[in-house]
Amino acid sequence: MVSDNKPTTFPNSTRVTVPGSRPDILVPMREVKLADTSRPDGTKSANEPVRIYDTSGPWGDPAFHGDVEKGLPAIRAAWILERGDVEAVPGRELKPEDDGYLSWKHAETAQRATSRNRLVQFDRADRKIYKGKPGQRPTQLAYAKQGIITPEMEYIAIRENMRLATDQARNNGALTGACFLELEAQPPELGVDFFNTFQESSRHFRQKWFEAADFCIFNVGGVGTLEEVGIELCNLKLGIRPRVPYVFFNAKFWGDLRKQINEMIRSKRAPAWIADYILFTDDPDEVVAFYRKKLQVL
Repeated sequence: MVSDNKPTTFPNSTRVTVPGSRPDILVPMREVKLADTSRPDGTKSANEPVRIYDTSGPWGDPAFHGDVEKGLPAIRAAWILERGDVEAVPGRELKPEDDGYLSWKHAETAQRATSRNRLVQFDRADRKIYKGKPGQRPTQLAYAKQGIITPEMEYIAIRENMRLATDQARNNGALTGACFLELEAQPPELGVDFFNTFQESSRHFRQKWFEAADFCIFNVGGVGTLEEVGIELCNLKLGIRPRVPYVFFNAKFWGDLRKQINEMIRSKRAPAWIADYILFTDDPDEVVAFYRKKLQVL
């Protein structure tokens, strides 16, 4: 067994899972304890723990076997098969060059080596290869264009912390979709939801924002998110982007940014009108109302 399952301890955090709409959607998160805030007067105020996505995957799960020869749990297998648009195929025969060997003789010699660099053959007997059935396109983009919300999309939405806003917007019948890049070619559609937009218009999955009908929502994020915030607000100020709503979901997290923007407006380093297009909130209903008002829809 090839194993590197050494326990990694994070004394100030706890691994938790956030459930989805079905029992097999469990998104690993790490709940991080925050230190108290020290005030100038010497007092301290407690801070609520913050949840972030646990990028360690199954390796962060104490119950994980930790054997790399067994591979990772196939958590998407049931999701893929239940859609009924793929079929198992035998695949092609293994070739020595697949593992970097010139011939099978070289491969056999390497297998007998005793050095640490010996290539270990993993047992993939129970792993099947699938392809799309004739006429089917089993991709997340294809599902999104059909208005289908897959478990994969829901998993990502939970990971990106946008589930509350998504559910509330859908319940209110709000215009919550239409890829920004498609606006020039076709008008936004009703009934498309945040999951679909996230799949089509996010430049990469780590990005903590996405656009819906030319409408930016910034969620809790990291340095990359701050970069996007700066770019988008600068584009708004310069007129590169149209005057559309900018929502910062989680007012406490974005509190300091709110103060900074207000100070820039007060000192005339930012136009006063920009405040009319920015909302800091924790309330999904307020997101929908702000969205409707600024875009004059519904």
